[in-house]
Amino acid sequence: MADGNDQIDQEAIDDTVGWLITARSFKGPRQVLEETCDRLVAAGVEIYRSAVFIRTLHPSIMGRRFTWAAGEGVNVSDAPYGILGSDDFRHSTIGYVYRNAKPVRLRLEEPDFQSDYSIVEDLRQEGASD
Repeated sequence: MADGNDQIDQEAIDDTVGWLITARSFKGPRQVLEETCDRLVAAGVEIYRSAVFIRTLHPSIMGRRFTWAAGEGVNVSDAPYGILGSDDFRHSTIGYVYRNAKPVRLRLEEPDFQSDYSIVEDLRQEGASD
């Protein structure tokens, strides 16, 4: 487990859930994602990357992506409306979720695993397993 733990600290998970429920005091999505991931890692949950996409009401920016990576913190990037028509988006896990409103779970370590999603090889090279 993360930080050399052999078990997940359920009390720390419960504290994190309680903390998330009191969202009124948050300063913004960057801080929420960073603290959530940091708390989960400290509780023994193995996370190497997490991302949140938030739609905006901006006339030229469809939304913002907040990506947390272990040891790097949160990176923020904007997505223009034009991305919806791109091949990269249509053939991505996010495109699938956007079109179907269903989650995607890819278990990259399964021996016969194959995928048409372009991100899979990048994730494997980064050490992702799920």
